[in-house]
Formats: sequence, structure tokens, C-alpha cells
Amino acid sequence: MLEQKARGLPQFPHELLVVLEHLVVSHHGRLEYGSPVEPRCPEALLLHYLDQIDSKMAALLTAIEANSSSPEIWSARIQSLGHQVLDTRKYLGTHS
Repeated sequence: MLEQKARGLPQFPHELLVVLEHLVVSHHGRLEYGSPVEPRCPEALLLHYLDQIDSKMAALLTAIEANSSSPEIWSARIQSLGHQVLDTRKYLGTHS
């Protein structure tokens, strides 16, 4: 898809297309996580870690939301994180 879009843009630099393709194929970061290649430039490494942070925060917030009707301050164990998370709003006595 990137190549098709790039062809539609006048004078799109081939080198930039190569970097963009690398960002896409390496964003999972490790071969065992399904990435065909590992990040090999600063932008790819940054994208990989941003993707990881986004994924882990989504899992954490989902667990806190699922636990919102319970008086417990700890969530159930989150598989992707390997542990429970603390609902700091309940712990600190705030609900904002």
C-alpha cells in the first residue's frame, strides 16, 4: 500500500519509501513477536516502543475499567503485563 501511494506522489524519494516500509514491518520489534525484521534505525526503534507503550496502557486501562464497579483497588492479573495493576484513583481516594 505504501508503494502504491508513493507512486502516486510526484518525485517521492525511494529512500524515504524504504524507511517507511521498514517502520511498518519492524514495529513489533522482535521476531518472536511477529516482526519480520527487528528495528534497525532510530525511527523504527522509537515506533516499536511507542507501539508497546500504547498496547500496555490499553491493557492496563481496560483492566482498571473492568474492575471499576468493584471496591478492590487491584485488578485481576493482566496476561500481557504478567501481573495485577493498582487503580490509583481508588487507592488515593480520587475518582477524577
